[in-house]
Amino acid sequence: MGKYSDTRSSDSRSRRDQKVFLSINIPFQDNEKSYSKTQSSESKIPSTPSIPASKVAMNVMVAKDALEKARKAELVQKQIQEHLQKINFTKKLIPAPSSLGVKNLMFDSFGRVLDQSGNLVKTAPVIHSTLKVNRNLVVEKQKRELQIEKSEKLAKRIQQTNYTDPSLNNLKRKKRKLLKFVEPGTYIKQERQLLRQMEDKALGINKSRLIIQKKKLLDQQNQRLSALYNLQKSKDDQEKEEDEQNEPDGAVETKELNHTGANEVNFQDLNPNLIPLRTNKLENKDSWVLYFKSDDDEPFLEWWDRGVIILKNGEDPFRLQNLKKHQYITNINLNELQINEDRFNNYIEHPVKLDGKRKKGVNVPLTQLTKKERRKARTRRRQERQTTIRNNILIGLIPPPPPKLKMSNLMDVLKNQTAADPSKVEQMVKQQMEERLRAHEKRNEDRKLTKEQRSKKNAQKWQIKKNAEAEAALFTINSLSNPKLLKKIDTNAQQFHLSGTCIIMNNGPAFLVIEGSKLSIRRYTKLLLRRIKWSEYPLEDDIDASQNTCKQVWVGNVKKRSFPHWTVNYVDCDEQIEDILKPHKALHYFEMVQKYRDPLEDI
Repeated sequence: MGKYSDTRSSDSRSRRDQKVFLSINIPFQDNEKSYSKTQSSESKIPSTPSIPASKVAMNVMVAKDALEKARKAELVQKQIQEHLQKINFTKKLIPAPSSLGVKNLMFDSFGRVLDQSGNLVKTAPVIHSTLKVNRNLVVEKQKRELQIEKSEKLAKRIQQTNYTDPSLNNLKRKKRKLLKFVEPGTYIKQERQLLRQMEDKALGINKSRLIIQKKKLLDQQNQRLSALYNLQKSKDDQEKEEDEQNEPDGAVETKELNHTGANEVNFQDLNPNLIPLRTNKLENKDSWVLYFKSDDDEPFLEWWDRGVIILKNGEDPFRLQNLKKHQYITNINLNELQINEDRFNNYIEHPVKLDGKRKKGVNVPLTQLTKKERRKARTRRRQERQTTIRNNILIGLIPPPPPKLKMSNLMDVLKNQTAADPSKVEQMVKQQMEERLRAHEKRNEDRKLTKEQRSKKNAQKWQIKKNAEAEAALFTINSLSNPKLLKKIDTNAQQFHLSGTCIIMNNGPAFLVIEGSKLSIRRYTKLLLRRIKWSEYPLEDDIDASQNTCKQVWVGNVKKRSFPHWTVNYVDCDEQIEDILKPHKALHYFEMVQKYRDPLEDI
């Protein structure tokens, strides 16, 4: 078998070599017959031009490469044949499964192994060595399955009971808020949009209406252009058909080559009003006009560059374009600009440090200072005022005051200067002293309040302040038959800006209801109980003046005043008292007076 294959391969190789050399037209020199035949044929065939040596060498090289490739292919084929023979030999050695007694495997629907009778084959579980990570994953999976089973069982048990509300399971919870990062440049874009909106509003421009109008215009122009384009195309097609009919076939091809741009529309002949407007921003940034600015236009010069950046000829670009305050330029050549160095100096402006989140200070109630502390505070304020004036004089903000000349310090001020006329100097000093006194008196006069201001200030002192509670008091008097006592009670009540009433009966006894601020009530009670000596004033109707007294029935806070102003009323009976107090919802005061009993009487 091997010998036969070798001889066969050698014969095929020799034939292939002959074919290659024949394709190159190089004759075999060892074959004399063929050589003689070629010589005889050469005598018959006319002579041909000789092949150059370089071409022959190239053909030889190609032939050698082809031979090497053929040899390599044969070697590969030989190796494949030997490998196949070895495989067949091993197949013969291995016995068939039927001869060994091996039985076919049988599986049920669950993939379990069965024997020939159909019973399950018991197999021991095979433990494969795995990584701890994989084992943990298996354990976690098992735990998860167990939890799911438990939850299912619980759900079934809960459904069977009557104490659960199934609607609670479908409660919608709020989604957790995600972090939203602000991209750089968003707030700058918003600011620019707002500025543009403000500018448009100031000029009375409605941008949305303009955009709608622009879209309509564009649609109309597109329709007109498409109609013109179709007309031009139909004309060109008709001309082409006529030319093809009139001219021969050869001339049509040359015509097509010459008229490549026949279908193109000549826009120079069109009406310029039909050309559609640009929807995007202009490409030419040097142009000075910009229609329908888009939001992506970034300004070249902002409003804060005004005065800092100028043109090379020294002019202000904002003033040239007649721009208003917060307007900017988007269309200017940057090469024409320069920085205005006159606006800069060597000084640095340090901004004042401010606390961003300062808490509101708690309103601490003002403490009552003693006389000594008030004096100290006054001197401290005066010293601070003088230091500020002194510092301003040192800096040069305020001119220094002239020397304060007096008769006592005259010689100290003049020092070594000898006065030519001492009496004249003395007169000048006295004049300055008089001027200072006059200025001091004038300042005092200017500081004095007018009659109206004084009365207003006095009223503010006794009146109830905002958000302050009103106070009320109730007094009883044995007799008010003496007009002097009534005059004192009436005038003081008006001066203290009190509201209320004084009800006097015919036989003399009276009671007072007063309402006002805390201070005015305190002062008025002091007047009634301490300052007025009731026993010193003689009374009418033969009443003993020593028994005349004033007693406080009640004092306390009220939500609001019951009486609008102060009045004095004379009454004959209890019904009249009720008629006076009922409109003001103050009948309880009269009841208190009736029920009142002085605790000192029981002692």
